Amino acid sequence: MIGFCVPLLIRVCRGPIVVFLAALPLLLVQCASDGDEGASGATPEARPAVVPEDADPGGWHVEGEPRVFEGDDLFDYINGGAEIYHEYGFRKVTIQEYMGKADRGITLEIFEMTDERSAFGIYTLKTGADGESVAVGGGGLIESYYMNFWKGSRLVTLTGFDDHPETVEGLKSIAMAVEEVIGGVKNRPPLVEALRIGGMIEQSVKYIFGPLGLFNACPQVSGKIFGFTEAAAADFKAGYKVVLFRYAEAADCAARFKSLQDRFASHPGCSRFHTGDRSFSVLDQEGRPVHGRLLANCILLVAGAATGEAADQALDALERRVAELVK
Repeated sequence: MIGFCVPLLIRVCRGPIVVFLAALPLLLVQCASDGDEGASGATPEARPAVVPEDADPGGWHVEGEPRVFEGDDLFDYINGGAEIYHEYGFRKVTIQEYMGKADRGITLEIFEMTDERSAFGIYTLKTGADGESVAVGGGGLIESYYMNFWKGSRLVTLTGFDDHPETVEGLKSIAMAVEEVIGGVKNRPPLVEALRIGGMIEQSVKYIFGPLGLFNACPQVSGKIFGFTEAAAADFKAGYKVVLFRYAEAADCAARFKSLQDRFASHPGCSRFHTGDRSFSVLDQEGRPVHGRLLANCILLVAGAATGEAADQALDALERRVAELVK
């Protein structure tokens, strides 16, 4: 694990880092099954056009009526996990149960967010670095008994009661049936596209809106220090991690960058601190390199590069991408 030496700044995380979000759909299915169909906040309604009545092959069909939770009613559905959805711009969720052969069940959840950036962001937090990619929506991923994909302003989550092959095929069938009727584009945010310099590990990408997202993407990060408008992070095959923060104002960005430099320079566990006009490099308390650069209204951090030359090459390439894509 690559880490920074400054407390409350950042520790680079690898692997499926949002375990509680990834496991959440199954918990919700179990709670919904045990509870009252007329639970507080749930709004029964006619089946929306985005909820298919059946999905072949496999003979999957709807079971019961769809339920809808809007706004703060999401707290009635997700006890203890709704805040992160609201940070990303939650509007409503539609839930529909499906049944297949041998009484196998799948729960479909369609989260409607404020825009495609919101949907993509919460998608990156609900998916890990492993899983089977599926060509559906803006990116589909099956991990064990659940599946996520996004398209337009919607995040779609499907959860099976088990990981039987028929259930997994059911996840794909229902997902493709939903994708056919969901409108919207599948463009990724410019800040994420700016990270594409070659060697980026696609499924490691995290798109972050606020402190809760930053904490879930990497638990050792304090969002209060950065105060950013948006952020993007990704691992690279060369062994380093990049975190890119964008601010609304260049002056605020410069002030926060200076504060970051000062914290590294004054920390007793750090060594070999060097600073330039808009850059710094440092070894953390375990001797691992961290490089930072100020890019107008963005802060770019590279952790774990094998050499200073490799870090500079990555920073130069990323700076060109940011100048081209990020406003």
